[in-house]
Amino acid sequence: MRTSRTTVFVFVLTLIVLNASLYAGAYSAFDNWLGNRDHRLPNVRLLSEQCRAPAVRRFISMQDWSLPSMIVLGDSQPFNSGFPLESTWPFLINQKAGMGLRVVNLAVIDGRPEDTAFIARQLPAGSARLAFVNLNQSHFVGDHLRYVSPIEPAPLEFEKCAFEMRRLLLAEKLPLPDTVRGRETFRKTKLSPDRYRIDINRDTITTMISAVAEASAVTTAFVTPNNVDAFDLYGYDVDRFQEKSEEMEAACASSGLARCINLSMALSMNNFYDIVHLNTSGNRALADLLATKIPVGQ
Repeated sequence: MRTSRTTVFVFVLTLIVLNASLYAGAYSAFDNWLGNRDHRLPNVRLLSEQCRAPAVRRFISMQDWSLPSMIVLGDSQPFNSGFPLESTWPFLINQKAGMGLRVVNLAVIDGRPEDTAFIARQLPAGSARLAFVNLNQSHFVGDHLRYVSPIEPAPLEFEKCAFEMRRLLLAEKLPLPDTVRGRETFRKTKLSPDRYRIDINRDTITTMISAVAEASAVTTAFVTPNNVDAFDLYGYDVDRFQEKSEEMEAACASSGLARCINLSMALSMNNFYDIVHLNTSGNRALADLLATKIPVGQ
C-alpha cells in the first residue's frame, strides 16, 4: 500500500513539474514575442480570440512611455507584413523628419476601425507625441467584423493566456512581422467583387479618431492609398472609389481632432505588390507624402 501511494505521489509530482516547466517556457516565449526590439505588435490574430486583447495590453505595458513616441495604428498596410522595420513607412517618416521618436506600431492585420479605437483606448492618455492612423475603404463594406474583441482587463489575464496556449506557444516559434519576406512586384490576387461597395459610417470614423487623439498630442489620419491602376483588372469603379474616399476624408475632418489627408489615389502600381499592400518603394513614397504633413516643431 505504501509503495502504491508513493508511486501515485511521484506521478502527480512529475505532472506538476512537467506542467510548470511547460508553462515557464510558454510564458517566456509569449513575453519575448510581444517584447520584440522593433516595438511592433505581432500578429495577435494567431492567438485565440479571448487572448488578443490581453496580448495588446501586455505589449503596451512593455513600452517605455516616458520616451517621446510616435504611435501607428490601423490595419495590414501599416502592419507591413514581410518588411523589416527599416523599410517601413513609419520608421522612414521618423528618419526623414529627424524627430528621433521611438515608433510603436499597434496595427492589426485586417483591423477594423472598431479594433483601432479599442486598441487606442488601452494606451495611456497623452502617451505619444504623434499618431498616424489609416482609414481603409474596404473596411467600410458590409458588416463590420472585429478581430480584437473588446475584452476588459482582468487579473492575471496574460498569465492565464500563456497557460491556456502553452502548447501553441511551444509547438513553434511565433512569427514576427518581418519573418517572411514580402513581395516587391505586383501580382493579381483573388478579391471580392464587393470589396469597394463602401458604406461610410461617420460615427465609426469619429469614434476611432477620438480614441487615437486621446492618446496623442497630434494625430494624422489618412485615407488609405490603393492601387487604382489595377482596378480595371477587377472591374472596380474608380470614380465611385474616389468619391467615397473624399467622403471619408470629410468625415474625418468633421471630427476636428486630426489632420485628415486623402491619399487614396496618390501612389502608382509600382508602389504595390497587390491591390493595397506596399512594397519597399511604396513605403518610401508614402513616407515622403506623410513626412510633409508633420507640424513644424514636432
